[in-house]
Amino acid sequence: MINQQPETSNTLPAPRFALSENVAPIHADTQLAAIRHWLEAGKSITAGEALSAFSCFRLAARINELRNRGLSVSSRLVPVVNAEGKTVRVAEYSLGGGE
Repeated sequence: MINQQPETSNTLPAPRFALSENVAPIHADTQLAAIRHWLEAGKSITAGEALSAFSCFRLAARINELRNRGLSVSSRLVPVVNAEGKTVRVAEYSLGGGE
């Protein structure tokens, strides 16, 4: 009896769709709308708050997209205490004002 191994290939399967640099994943658009609504309600947001509220790991990217779409988003550095108990500064975003 001959032991036959199935043929394996070292190449990856072809993608089922092509991504364009101009197309963001649907989840990012959902996050974008939620963050925009949050800011338009007069609230500010930090990366930690965005992660907690919207499962958004890339707040700066979403803010950049909002700015590219014409929204005037300002940022400032605010002190927060990290998990190690150290005070660090993080970006806080809000509508209006200068950067």
